[in-house]
Amino acid sequence: MKILQISERYSSNIADIYNTTFKALQILSSETVIHAYLRDKVAISNNTKTKHHFFKFSKRMLKGSKKLLLLPTIYNFCKKNAIDVVVTHRHKACYLIALTSIFYPFKKKIAVFHGIGEFDKFSFKLFGRFFLKNFTIVAVSEAVQKDLLECKAGFSPQQVKLIYNAVDIKQIQKKQFEKNTAREKLSITSSSFVYGQIARLVPLKGQITLIHAFAKCAIPGAQLVIIGEGRHRRTIEQEICSLKLENKVHLLGAIPDAYKYVKAFDVFVLSSTKEGFGLVLIEAAAGKIPLIATSAGGIKEVMSDESSRLVQPNNIEDLANEMLKIYHHDHISREKYIMNQYNNINAKFNLNTFITRWAEVIRDAHSNER
Repeated sequence: MKILQISERYSSNIADIYNTTFKALQILSSETVIHAYLRDKVAISNNTKTKHHFFKFSKRMLKGSKKLLLLPTIYNFCKKNAIDVVVTHRHKACYLIALTSIFYPFKKKIAVFHGIGEFDKFSFKLFGRFFLKNFTIVAVSEAVQKDLLECKAGFSPQQVKLIYNAVDIKQIQKKQFEKNTAREKLSITSSSFVYGQIARLVPLKGQITLIHAFAKCAIPGAQLVIIGEGRHRRTIEQEICSLKLENKVHLLGAIPDAYKYVKAFDVFVLSSTKEGFGLVLIEAAAGKIPLIATSAGGIKEVMSDESSRLVQPNNIEDLANEMLKIYHHDHISREKYIMNQYNNINAKFNLNTFITRWAEVIRDAHSNER
């Protein structure tokens, strides 16, 4: 059984998901698994069990009806490599594979969705009803699963499987920099109390709320560091200036493998208004720093421990209060909170459970081969 995993582009998050999924695929397939990306080529080493392929389609080619011109290339690739099972991540890869499957006889098609609102557009609802009827749909959280079942794209409860994302926490920890090293690399003052976030600069990540909450805390010498880039940068910069926080709030832009730097933060804050899962919280928890987050979407499933610090999205007052509470924690209370959240996340999103659930989905593909 030959398996293809495909997404729009390579990123550290996709790499983690591919690598953990690959361990599940190995249980049932002794043949090479191909990891494919629609866009940019980056330097990745192949081995005897895993191969990477970059289609190198431009961003322009992946827009609108131009995507249809890419189908022969994908079809020929699947035929040449005799692909049996395909696993797509996110919408563009799903779209292209669904249309390719009209002509190419995949034995099993699996589409993974990571966010809420993937089928909000009417055209996407029609696409789901007509082209994804024979797909197994994987949701990465109960919130995403609920959204998929209620989006009117024709998905049935039997079709939509829940498989929580997971990371190999021990491997993540091995790669994370220690606090002083991380701060030095990010040019953060070693003595500052630092609130941190890793997220795209887009409205649904709630950075404006976070900045106002930080300003409300008014902690002498405290810093707010945000790693990430996006179309909302200018608006955020204007808000920082209006609050006169230019020397306290720092937008560091996109940094590859940002999870390596989480120990630079004294507290990790996720202020999203909409979130499919919140994988970044697991990566931050691996660094054993306290977490504060909103109760948006799948975040509640990640931070389900009764001691978790959750606030309603867009609530500046409550977010500021939680940020202050952690700042004033004594060492014992802080360590107890960190270990509670770490143990809860490690137990719920461990790699073995993830591998077992994926093996069940792939085993179903194997048993249904004709």
